[in-house]
Amino acid sequence: MELNGDWLLATVTGRLEGPVLLGQLSQGILVVGGRATIGETTVDLQIWLPRHFPASLPIVFVVSPLPRRVPHVTNAGMVCYDRTAGLIIDRHNPARVVHQALDRALEMLETGLGGRNASDFVAEFKSVWRELAPEGQTQEVYSLVEPRGRVRWIRAVYGRLQSQKEEQLTGFLEEAGQLGRWGKPALFGNAPRLRRALFVPLRPKVSFQPPAPEGRWSSRQIRQFLEINLKKKERQTLRRLLATDPLAPVLLAVPRDAQSHALVAFEVPGAYLLHPLLGGRERIAPRFYTATRLDQTYLLPRGGASRGLASKHALIIGCGSLGSRIAELLAGSGIGKLTLVDPETLCTDNLYRHVLSAHHVGRSKVVGMQVELESRYLHLRVQTVAGDILETLDSGTVRLDAFDLIVAATGEPSVELELNRRFRAAHNAPPIVYSWLEVLGLGGHAVLTVSGARGCLECVYNPASHAEAPLYNRASFAAARQRRDYGRDLDGCGGAFTPFSALDAARTAELTVRMAVRTLEARTPQPRLESWRGDAERFTTAGFFVGDRYRVNADTLTLSGESFARADCPCCRVTS
Repeated sequence: MELNGDWLLATVTGRLEGPVLLGQLSQGILVVGGRATIGETTVDLQIWLPRHFPASLPIVFVVSPLPRRVPHVTNAGMVCYDRTAGLIIDRHNPARVVHQALDRALEMLETGLGGRNASDFVAEFKSVWRELAPEGQTQEVYSLVEPRGRVRWIRAVYGRLQSQKEEQLTGFLEEAGQLGRWGKPALFGNAPRLRRALFVPLRPKVSFQPPAPEGRWSSRQIRQFLEINLKKKERQTLRRLLATDPLAPVLLAVPRDAQSHALVAFEVPGAYLLHPLLGGRERIAPRFYTATRLDQTYLLPRGGASRGLASKHALIIGCGSLGSRIAELLAGSGIGKLTLVDPETLCTDNLYRHVLSAHHVGRSKVVGMQVELESRYLHLRVQTVAGDILETLDSGTVRLDAFDLIVAATGEPSVELELNRRFRAAHNAPPIVYSWLEVLGLGGHAVLTVSGARGCLECVYNPASHAEAPLYNRASFAAARQRRDYGRDLDGCGGAFTPFSALDAARTAELTVRMAVRTLEARTPQPRLESWRGDAERFTTAGFFVGDRYRVNADTLTLSGESFARADCPCCRVTS
């Protein structure tokens, strides 16, 4: 079937009155016009079929004036009848797609003309604000202001964007000190400066009826809107503060529902003795802005992170291929503060399995991670210790009671067993997760230990006195006492390395961070061993042998502390 103009005309016949083929626009867009009667209102409509139809939805326009402003209908007349993100369209039945688009658009118009969805004006407030702006123009700014609290002074940022010569309003901050951390040219422009601004949070259940179609808001109408939607005390505070600064930009927080806010702003250019919101004569139309939210309340859940982790502080010991990914995933999970400990610099040998790029070669790993993480995660704070963990503990540079969680991913079993001994003997140690990889994609492991509970890293190892496999890691998928070492050497003894891939590190990091997040969110975390098991082909092809744990049922790859604890563990006896 050819989807041409005749097909589209035939498809809408019977659904629209007097349908007419209006032609084909550029890029293959087909247009048909017609009329529909909605209650007592007759409207002229156009149906546009985009070039990629039916993989894309038809576009419906109202081309005749409406008697009132209707939610989800733009000033240009486009009816936003459905969300496009994640939508599945029946591409094999294009006629049905057109019919459904028309039905939904007409239903949207009927509901709006009947005034039954007026609350949607608040739900879509930012879009309506753009439509109501003088000359229909708004600029986008950024906001780090948390949309809660009371009417108060905040800071407006003015900067020069790209090659612009004149500065303009580019954002809002809670306090001046935030500019040093977040004042990036990409966000707030070059040569940023600060001035006072007002934050005005509206009360819940906002009352809002936009002006008539084609109408724009004036300062007087904004003043009336605020008077309706502010409590008396807040109105008094707003007047008192505005009286001291007649040119202060105003950032409004409009509650869309119980969980979210729309942030919009306006300012009055020119010289005023009395702010227009206080009744001053409006010489120039206010400038309208919509704000992209960068505050923690919005940004963390929007990116899938947990706001509950924002107050947590984790110590990560080791920032190699595994530790760097753990740090990155913890940051993306929403943790508020990280302290990174590692004595090494990044070398070129690790580039294909480390988070850091070649830009950081020769730089301390912890410093490179701090730069990368803080530049990406706006609300994360990173502290660095470029030193050996045992020495930093001995010197008191790192104190256990400063952290909510510790993750050890050094790749050095002897070091981590010593850490385990110290942490178990301490009375102020938080929960600790030890994480490590096996070679050649065989698997990865994470062990959670909790002060005062049985089951620690030492428990995972056989005692040195074991007759058959002394100091063997019982979580391992590899058989004990392999014929040769797992390490490889491509360039003399200085080039020795343990063979594992970035994929292995990523999978183990995910396992570890999921365990860490559950631990931070739990009231009483319990010791636990978790493992993932990979394909053994590369391992066995290299001449190695898998052990008994590689063959166990997948359900037994997760063990409680009581299941893997050793009765003769010298570390667990210290705290039992």
